[in-house]
Amino acid sequence: MFSSFSPDPAADQGSEESAIGKMVAMSLIAAITSADCLDSSVLVEQFLPEVVRMGDEPMFYVRKEAVQALGALAKAMPLDVLQSTVLTLHETFSKDPQWLVRRAAVLAVPSICARLPRATLRTVAVRAVSQFAEDEDRNVRSGALEICGELIYLFHEDPDGQLASPRDGDDSPPNPFSPLQNSLDSPSTSFLDSVKTWSPIRPWPASRDPEREILTAFNFPAVVLTLGRSQWSRLANHHRELCGDPVEKVRQSLASSLHEVAKIIGPEQSDASLLDPFGWFVVDVDNVQGPVLDNLPSLLRSFTDEGAATALRVLGEGWNQIRLWRQRERVAQQFADFGVDLVRRGRVDAVLELLVRACKDSVAAVREAAVQSVRPPDVVHRGS
Repeated sequence: MFSSFSPDPAADQGSEESAIGKMVAMSLIAAITSADCLDSSVLVEQFLPEVVRMGDEPMFYVRKEAVQALGALAKAMPLDVLQSTVLTLHETFSKDPQWLVRRAAVLAVPSICARLPRATLRTVAVRAVSQFAEDEDRNVRSGALEICGELIYLFHEDPDGQLASPRDGDDSPPNPFSPLQNSLDSPSTSFLDSVKTWSPIRPWPASRDPEREILTAFNFPAVVLTLGRSQWSRLANHHRELCGDPVEKVRQSLASSLHEVAKIIGPEQSDASLLDPFGWFVVDVDNVQGPVLDNLPSLLRSFTDEGAATALRVLGEGWNQIRLWRQRERVAQQFADFGVDLVRRGRVDAVLELLVRACKDSVAAVREAAVQSVRPPDVVHRGS
């Protein structure tokens, strides 16, 4: 059945037309597998052998599509086939000379690891990230950071999980996956030293990969969720440092996830660790203000009563620094949600103070939204 997708091996394998046909075949395999419309026996007996044949395909873009097809197939393969064939083929692609193929290989790692038993998962995940984190190409190293969140979450509620703790006199090397260490910045020193060139300029910059902090911020909620509330103290300083990062996209990502982190770590720790970043984000640039204000009700519910009141006062103090009137309107529209809840929690003054600011706003739409959000039955309930 599937052989009709693949060009005849005897027919001009090096031709561009033949390569395009193979690339389309790999794309079809990925699409059909993702649609979950075929029995696993068909995937094993007819699809997987075609992908295996692409391991030594001369055209890199065919190999790249083959890696993506392999990632899709990994989700549906029986465990024995996954461990005997898929892992071996993925290892081949992981060492491909073309960085586009290696990047596709690193992005396929979570799909493969999600199917593995715990013991094998640890070995494969650590080996893969270690390998790709030291890759000579920055795009591949960034890929290693992109998948960290997904890989870390695979260990969520792992009954055999262990947390390393620093010990006095520990001579072990620093953790290469710490978000604030430099081992993911560039290829290893030994690799660079092996490059012989007359030029005094190294072929890779010694500075950080530009995407590093952004990807660390993006993955942070997965790390918090996996470690859990009890381990927040290990992450709090790193989170605070990233919240003050000069790169706008880093702050934007953390502003978008602030309410989710608050749900995980609990009210008391949210008060201690997240009120300051909330205040920073409220007076930040528009793209940072927007995400944190859109999720305001959820965030306020995750603070203690006093913490929520403090957050409202901070928001009131920064009201005039919310430059886009539609964002102020969005806050006013949410009064019916968080305002009623905080009134019932005994924080009437903080709610009224912010409501007055909204009712005195310079834009009529904001004032109207504030007025419409006040529901008389709730005011009566407050009085009782």
